[in-house]
Amino acid sequence: FEEYMSVHSTSDMTRALMDYMQYGGLPKVALMQDENEKKTYLQDLLLHTYLRDIKERNGILLDSDLEELIDVIASNIGSLTNPLKIQNTFKSVKQSSITQDTIKKYLDYMQDAFLIEKAVRYDIKGRKYIDTPAKYYFEDLGLRNARLNFRQIEQTHLMENLIYNELRLRGYSVDVGQVTMYIRNEEGKTERKQLEVDFVCNKGYDRVYIQSALNLDGDSKEEQELASLKHINDNFQKVVIVGGMQPTYRNNDGILVLNIFDFLQNKVTI
Repeated sequence: FEEYMSVHSTSDMTRALMDYMQYGGLPKVALMQDENEKKTYLQDLLLHTYLRDIKERNGILLDSDLEELIDVIASNIGSLTNPLKIQNTFKSVKQSSITQDTIKKYLDYMQDAFLIEKAVRYDIKGRKYIDTPAKYYFEDLGLRNARLNFRQIEQTHLMENLIYNELRLRGYSVDVGQVTMYIRNEEGKTERKQLEVDFVCNKGYDRVYIQSALNLDGDSKEEQELASLKHINDNFQKVVIVGGMQPTYRNNDGILVLNIFDFLQNKVTI
């Protein structure tokens, strides 16, 4: 995003961020001024370069299943899923007989083409990886939005995808965190509850836990977003990246509440 801003025609950071989340950061797109030109270029690039490459390289004949799979992944960025869950969706909604093995192959092909990346789950307290379900993120948001004809522009999911990409560009390996906690219900019985940490980021011996939150409006919303971070019992840095223009600060629990613009411009070291 910092590089994108160096060629963006406006100094309005909020407008620039909205454009970046909608059209992505491909060099040619960043230099275009007309929105229709950007949309046409991205849709043609996805169809005639990315999809053609995947189909021809891997000899895919039933390309409708591949294209519908891309739609499913594009519509569910930031959501946990796996090939079996997707297979059931295809069977019930599309009446398709595509198998989970084929879906896994197609997902691998999409990763090989640098269209998407996979983030696996990591049990923070158990210190072990959980291979399934996982999350998938698009390497360029413009291509993701082009696939959906720019109809699903949900800022919450796009911001999470954008943060993931920035972290990867900065050299972090990024996993999806899971924290297990035990609480007493109204009947006095102990219940097992799993909380999600959006990103567990590792670089060498350094680690940072990150939550993505479009806003922290109200005490209940803040408690919801910070709950998983508060239940991690180690000394690595804990951060929640927040949209909007609120200032960056560190709260009473030692959690860094980091403004999205400060993060994207690398003004605060994490």
